Amino acid sequence: MKRKILFGIATAGLLLTACPSKPSVPTPIPAPQADATQPAEPAPAATSEPGEKKAVADVGPPAPTLFVLSGLKGYTEPCGCTLDILLGGIDRIAGYVEAHKKLARGSAVVDAGNTLFDTAQLEAYRVPQEKAKVEVIVQGMSALGVQYTTPGPNDFALGRDFYTDTMGTAGIEILASNLVATGGEPLGPGHAFLTLGDTKVGVIGLVQEDLFVGLEGLEVTKLVDAARKELVAVKAAKPAAVVAVVHGDLKTVKALLAEVPEIDFAVVGHNPRMTDQVDPVGDSWTLEAYDQGRYVGVLKLYPAATRYQNARKVSLADVERVDRRIEQIEGQIERVPPAKSGEEPAFLLRLRGQLAEARAEKERVKNAGLSFPPKGTSAFVYRSVAMEPGYPQDAALTSAKDAFNAELEKLVSASPEPIPEVPEGERGYVGNARCATCHPTQMEFWKTTNHSRAINTLVKRNKSFDNNCVKCHVTGYRKPGGSVLGNFNNLENVGCEQCHGPGSDHVMAGDKTKIARDTPATVCGECHNDEHSPRFNYDVYRKSILGEGHGG
Repeated sequence: MKRKILFGIATAGLLLTACPSKPSVPTPIPAPQADATQPAEPAPAATSEPGEKKAVADVGPPAPTLFVLSGLKGYTEPCGCTLDILLGGIDRIAGYVEAHKKLARGSAVVDAGNTLFDTAQLEAYRVPQEKAKVEVIVQGMSALGVQYTTPGPNDFALGRDFYTDTMGTAGIEILASNLVATGGEPLGPGHAFLTLGDTKVGVIGLVQEDLFVGLEGLEVTKLVDAARKELVAVKAAKPAAVVAVVHGDLKTVKALLAEVPEIDFAVVGHNPRMTDQVDPVGDSWTLEAYDQGRYVGVLKLYPAATRYQNARKVSLADVERVDRRIEQIEGQIERVPPAKSGEEPAFLLRLRGQLAEARAEKERVKNAGLSFPPKGTSAFVYRSVAMEPGYPQDAALTSAKDAFNAELEKLVSASPEPIPEVPEGERGYVGNARCATCHPTQMEFWKTTNHSRAINTLVKRNKSFDNNCVKCHVTGYRKPGGSVLGNFNNLENVGCEQCHGPGSDHVMAGDKTKIARDTPATVCGECHNDEHSPRFNYDVYRKSILGEGHGG
């Protein structure tokens, strides 16, 4: 099967194929015995980035495998602000999936929406870059073999027609049973069938109603009603499993499973948690894969004649629970003052014993394998895998991503944005050089901080013309008298006025009241947020950027 790719991007083979229209009963795969817990042979890492390589390893015996993506949000690569979030990249996702499918007994990919953009509305200055980036995203979806996608509200940031035309040109069908064009015309089928080797899986596309209300050119109907309607046709084909791909939050997905218990699995497409925990709702299960392309969900199916049971003993959430317990006990021990007698008090000895037990529990949890139910019972294994550096990368997508980065400067030059004028009577920016004339000691200390080198992070990665990145690496971005993309106005890096506000009045009057002397957490949080700085602690970070005569 060949498909056209958006804006002339080359075609790629599909991982996902539609099941023949004639119903057929899938060949059951016997559930492995309880001792079948050894990982399959790792797939060889083909093209990989410099540094330590990571082999793509499976868990448990080979099985029909469904890969799950949600909330890519237009991220072609990780932002790279901190090591905590150096995960993802469209080329790494494609490389990982391509290697992992060699370990599977048939595979497919489902996408749960908010794929193209990070917001539901785009400011005009962002549009040229975002349109160009869509080309890379669509090329990545093609390489992954995504044949069906359930949209999120962000996907319509440039309008319904842009989204439907983009997906249509790329040969990707929109799977949304309760989201239609104004007037009732479907955006695509409400359900489809995927072939995973000899196993057929029915997939229903659904969206959470309140997320789409008011979007121009679209109408949304009741999610539960649509699910029940589609389920009739899906169950008639006797698939081995029914998966609902829902662009909705966890609460909505759980409510759906409670109302429509015949669904085996439901993907949480809106604000998925960073966990591989699967939550049971009756005999059904939720699936989550963290967004921005940082994680890929891997669902392995061992179908029989019953509802599915979880063969995985522990999840990432279980490990994190033990980690929190260990951290809590270690904190209690650190706060105990030294014993004057040289002998540790009994309560401290008890804490040390509890710490040893918690650490032993962590080892047990980490090394726990799979526990399959008795033969004849359907089982599954689900993992949400972090797309860490070192996994194989798709060479063509790496080239496309690098080419996009290289074109950013041309895109900015083609439609330069003027620096907003400072309204009469308001303060403007003066730059660090002016601040240094009166505050040399503070300036010398600032030069030792990461804030003073913020723009270099982007220059090294060819991102200094990326409007998604620049705002947190310069001062006064798109503010009156500040900086804009392509004209930093000598306000490169995170300088004095980013924390203290524009300094023109302060400089002219020499008056301490004309400048903000302290910086509230809300200002720092504009950039040090969960997306870019997940470990941010205001009190800790604040101390690291204060020096002599600064912050008193």
